[in-house]
Amino acid sequence: MADLELEQDDERERVFERAARILKEALKEGENAIAEWEDGTLHVYASESASSVRRKFPNLYGYLASVEAQLEGGLAGFFVFLLIATGICLTLYLEGVDRFLPEGMAAQLRAWGWGFGSYVSTFVVFFFIWVYLSDFTETQTYRRRKKELLQKASTVSLDRDLLVSLLSEANEFPRTLRQLKLDPAPTIE
Repeated sequence: MADLELEQDDERERVFERAARILKEALKEGENAIAEWEDGTLHVYASESASSVRRKFPNLYGYLASVEAQLEGGLAGFFVFLLIATGICLTLYLEGVDRFLPEGMAAQLRAWGWGFGSYVSTFVVFFFIWVYLSDFTETQTYRRRKKELLQKASTVSLDRDLLVSLLSEANEFPRTLRQLKLDPAPTIE
C-alpha cells in the first residue's frame, strides 16, 4: 500500500514538472498562474485574471467593488479641509483677521508667537480632523452596506470569516477588508 502511494506521488511530481516546463514558456518573469480542477476540467488562469473572488463569485465581486468605491469616496473631504486650513493660514498671515478681533489683540497674538508655528499646527490639526472624519465616514458607509454585503456572501455559502480569508488571499478591496475585520458584530442584523 505504501509503495502504491509512493508511485502515485512520484507520478504526480513528474506531471507537475512537465506542467512547469510548459508554463515556463508561456509566462514572463514575475508572472503567476493558477491551475484549478473544477467539474472534471482543468482551468489555468494568468495572474491578471487569477482573482478567485472574481471567478467564483462574480455577483459578490461586483458588490464588493461597489462598496469599495463608496468607502474610497470619503477621501475627497481632504481637499475641502486643505482649502479651509489654507484659508485660515492665509487670513492670519495677511492680517485679514485683524478687523474682526478686539483692538490690540492681533498685535498681542503676534507677540506671543502667532507666526509660522501656528500655520503648521493649523495644518496638523486639520489633518487629524480629516483622518478622524474619513475613518468615521468609512465606518458609517460600511455599516449602511453591511447587511446586504453579508446577505450576498451568505447566498454563495460564505460567512464573514471566509469572506475575510478570500479577500486577504486575493489582496483586493483593502478598505472593505479592514471594515470586515474591525466589525464587532459580523452577523446579519
